[in-house]
Amino acid sequence: MKKKFLALTMAAAMAVTMMGCSKPAETTKSSKTAVAETSAKVSSASSTTTTGSTVSTEPVSEKVVTAAIPSAWTDLFPLGEGSHYDNIVLGQVYDVLVKQNGDGSFTGQLAESWEVNAESTEIKFKLKSGVKWHNGDAFSAEDIVESFRIYSDSNVKATSRYYLQHIDGCDKSGVETAENSIAVSAPSENELVIKLKAPTYIDTVLDDLSHVYVIQGTKLKDLSAEDVNKAETWAKPNGTGAFVFAGAVDGERVEFTANKEYHTNPAEFDKLVIRVVASANVLAGLMNGEIDAVIYGGVPLDDWKLAREQANLICESAKSQSYQLLVINTTKDYLSQKVRQAISMAIDRKSLVDQLLQGEGEPIVTPISSKNQYYNKDVEVWYDVEKAKALLAEANFPADQVLKFYVPTGNAMREKAAAIIAENLKSVGIQTEIVQVDFPAFMEAAKNGGQDIGIIGSGGSMNPSESLEMLQGEFNLCQLPEDNELAALLMKGNSTLTKEERVPIFNEFQVKMREITPYAYIFTTNSLVAYNKRLSNVDVTKFSTFNWEMNKWKVSE
Repeated sequence: MKKKFLALTMAAAMAVTMMGCSKPAETTKSSKTAVAETSAKVSSASSTTTTGSTVSTEPVSEKVVTAAIPSAWTDLFPLGEGSHYDNIVLGQVYDVLVKQNGDGSFTGQLAESWEVNAESTEIKFKLKSGVKWHNGDAFSAEDIVESFRIYSDSNVKATSRYYLQHIDGCDKSGVETAENSIAVSAPSENELVIKLKAPTYIDTVLDDLSHVYVIQGTKLKDLSAEDVNKAETWAKPNGTGAFVFAGAVDGERVEFTANKEYHTNPAEFDKLVIRVVASANVLAGLMNGEIDAVIYGGVPLDDWKLAREQANLICESAKSQSYQLLVINTTKDYLSQKVRQAISMAIDRKSLVDQLLQGEGEPIVTPISSKNQYYNKDVEVWYDVEKAKALLAEANFPADQVLKFYVPTGNAMREKAAAIIAENLKSVGIQTEIVQVDFPAFMEAAKNGGQDIGIIGSGGSMNPSESLEMLQGEFNLCQLPEDNELAALLMKGNSTLTKEERVPIFNEFQVKMREITPYAYIFTTNSLVAYNKRLSNVDVTKFSTFNWEMNKWKVSE
């Protein structure tokens, strides 16, 4: 979903985002010394790198920024997002057409500007001039045309092609309906035209395009799908992004050098290091200067108070679109709409936010939170134990029915939330059996209908239709029919071209989502961001849209 739910799939979010631990961060050396020594160790063991490249020892004069993430990236394949950790790595190397800001607006990355025709069926992009690939080749609009053709090839394992769904000549999964049918063209070197299959609200399309990395299509177009799918094709990533890939140690770290010829705001520092650091070690690394910033996952709640007391840190709590939710298997006879409502109504969301999140979040009952301009304040977050019991009685819910409650391992907050929710359900007469599995097993069970309920996360989105991918297709984990009412409302909203006309549609969607309850949305989680005071120009409001803009960070010594 972002996409969000990418997490699902791909974090699978946002979801995947909280899996896995890594080696503890060292906590006894200064930042520069630690980076230099670790780089030297990596160099001496270069046979273990993911690319075979060598990460060199750090000259003391270089300005290095070290950012922490809690789990490792999956691979370096830019056409498929295995998780948001992949996006963090790939987003340094590859550009997209546009990036989303924290308020939901869009800024051009490769695009300088764009205009939409009156029918909202065609977008014309003017591209930035002087853009170069990291290998020195000149970038042109034709690279994007060929990129999109590669993405839309059904034989290419491009999970990100979903984001081409609105382009004419593609089906709803982003696959071309015929050879070279995708309606993307380049009238000149710096002009790109995209034709849509139907009138579509422009922000919906831009949101999708913000997740499609542009690869050097003109150089890769003659590769077979088999070769495109090979990991070795992408072992040395070549993009137009703000940072140049320098090397990686699988599961531990990725290093980049600043692209001093970057087309917009080239980084003023020399090297970026993204390290995998277990959440339990994040604060120690921030305190001793080994880590300059935590850019995803945030500071653990248990450490947040202490983090704010540190003289060397800037700590900011930012409202986030990321949320947790219960997946409910709608195909089970004993999980009728009234039972699903009872499950949702039994959850004490306010207590979860107040106690589990220490207030750093917001109770929700739909995927559209108060941060979103389409939020319907009239759809109240419900909690009513007696009403839940009454609904279960009306539905003749079997007293001896035990619900299989699947919980992905690796995220302590989610595991604690699941335990509390199980107690909430017990209070209304619903028995559960918690089944803890790793994330791939969770996804398999959800897709195959093996679970009754399960807890998962998503990165959310300012796009009010972001949950469409959870209501149709591969990530319809609640198992609703493909032509369900909720999906129809979101598609109607996407085809409506003014905000004034869209608002009542998305208002109705929120009413219906709570009524049908294929998912029980629980709460959003604030981004608890901390970074060293040596950094400035860090805009944490954009973090929730996966837009870190690290090239704009200023570094003082």
